[in-house]
Amino acid sequence: MLLVLKVLTSALMIIIITEIAKKHSVLGGFVAVLPINILLSLIWLYIEKKDIALLGNFTNSAIWGIFPTIFFLITVTLLFNKNNPFIPTILIGLVILAVFLLVQHKILSHT
Repeated sequence: MLLVLKVLTSALMIIIITEIAKKHSVLGGFVAVLPINILLSLIWLYIEKKDIALLGNFTNSAIWGIFPTIFFLITVTLLFNKNNPFIPTILIGLVILAVFLLVQHKILSHT
């Protein structure tokens, strides 16, 4: 039952964000980057595990995930602003994301 509730909540958030973005792209973009997914994940993890250390590790990892995400967003923004097609833009953005995730992993694994 909890799994169904998680799926429905996540789907509802995606629907809300895309409906906002259809009418107001700036507001939709702003809402999309709010830490809604992180907050929902923290709530579900707490309900299921009640493990504060797990929540600390999760949020620490989320902080480190911000940097590669920024590079992904910058890349796709620049490409979309030059009217590049959707699929190549997303694929290039994902490659950039993967590269920065690997670089970040290498850096963090040596500290």
